[in-house]
Formats: sequence, C-alpha cells, structure tokens
Amino acid sequence: MINLYDKNCKDFHNNGICSLKDTTKCEVTEELNGQLTVSFEYPKGCKYSNIIDNDMIIKCDTGANEKQLFRIKKYKENLISITAKPQHISYDLIDNSLDDVFPQNLDGSSALDWMLSRTQYPHSFLSYSNITKVSSARYVRKNPIQAIVGDIDNSFVKIWGGELERDNFTIKMLQQRGEDRGYRIKYKKNLTGVEFSKDDSSVITRLRPIRI
Repeated sequence: MINLYDKNCKDFHNNGICSLKDTTKCEVTEELNGQLTVSFEYPKGCKYSNIIDNDMIIKCDTGANEKQLFRIKKYKENLISITAKPQHISYDLIDNSLDDVFPQNLDGSSALDWMLSRTQYPHSFLSYSNITKVSSARYVRKNPIQAIVGDIDNSFVKIWGGELERDNFTIKMLQQRGEDRGYRIKYKKNLTGVEFSKDDSSVITRLRPIRI
C-alpha cells in the first residue's frame, strides 16, 4: 500500500492525503552504498491521479522494519497511467551543504554526527554508526550525501568504511548490514530464474596503423 503526503508534511503517523489503492506496480531498488528508489505506476483516471505531483512524499513497504518515505522528483504521465521513480527521503540532504567541515580524529559515530550537525541549513535527520575506526576528513562545498557515500576520495565510506542503511530520517553507517545465516541460492533449487546480457559491440579486435 502506498500513502501520499503533502510535500511539507512532518507527521507521517497516519495515512496522509490518501492511500493509492489502485497502484498497479510498486518495485523497490537498492544498491549497497548507492541509490534507494521505488518505481510505482498509478492508472490515469483513478480517484487520485490528478493530485500526484513533484515534491510530494509517498510511504511504502520496502521490507524494512518501518515503511519508508520517498519524495517524487520526476514523473511521466500519458493517457493510461502515471509512472514515477521517487528517491528516498534521505536525498533531501542533497539540497544542503557542508561548506567547510573537518571531523578530526573521530570514530564513525562521532564523525557522522559532526557532519550532519554542521550543515548549512537545519534539517530533521539523525545519525547512527557502530564503526569504531578513528580517522579524519575535510569536506568543502559538498552536500552530505556526497560526503557520506559519494564518489570522492575522502567520502565517509572510503575513509571510515561501512555500509549505509537509510531508515527514514535516520542515516546509519554500519560495519555490516544484516548477517550471514548460511542460506545458499542454487539454480533449479530455490532460484526460479536469472537473466544476464553480454555486449561485445564496442570491443576492439584490430589496430590499423596509418602513416602520417
């Protein structure tokens, strides 16, 4: 079930503006230390199709302990349906900034708290980490998401390590998410299907020298 909320909503302990019961598709995609998004499709002409808009927030089940919040930033609409791929609410931090933040000789918990408590603008996000490694890093004109898991040499994940877990307004950097329960996936036993592709169209197999 997807619940729809106003873009400025602060209380999510309710069903919001409405429940999008007619949703025909809802798929969650997460990449470790990468993006967390949800793709959903809602039939055009259904009761609430005319109120879905950018910056509104949805809440849906992602398999976590609590339903997670996502913000709509872009959607497509045709005569049949509305499709959108909202980003997790934690990406609101992209619009914030670390102008010049220098956590020094701190463990993961203290470093993450240092970063999120020194943003340019106030926000509602909290931090948690069980990483004990002590290190230092400086962030100048970076947004918090870049600083935590961005592809920069001094991002948190490259200096302190860890695995990102988003829990609505709590940003967690854990030594390891989940645990190894010894479960094994085996083809034709508990794996019902697999698909892969191989593309050699850009492979260079010959070099042709040219005299200049």
